[in-house]
Amino acid sequence: MLMRSVSLTEHHHASDHEIEHVHVVEEDTEDLPPPPPVALSKIMVLNKPEWRQILIASVSSVIMGCAMPLFAVLFGEIIGVSLDNCI
Repeated sequence: MLMRSVSLTEHHHASDHEIEHVHVVEEDTEDLPPPPPVALSKIMVLNKPEWRQILIASVSSVIMGCAMPLFAVLFGEIIGVSLDNCI
């Protein structure tokens, strides 16, 4: 086990300064067994109250993922038209 001292808070008083030390214990994760596999359906059941936010975020991600390739095609067309007018 690893132990270290961490100063989390500092109390200011008129007469003196006191620092509160908290000891944090870190466990070695090498000795722990791997977590058991979990089915995606169980995770979705746990996230059932947030399904609207997940759906909105997924649709927004798809839209934003399509935005940059769409900009590339549009700007390519603009540059192509401007180069055709110059020749």
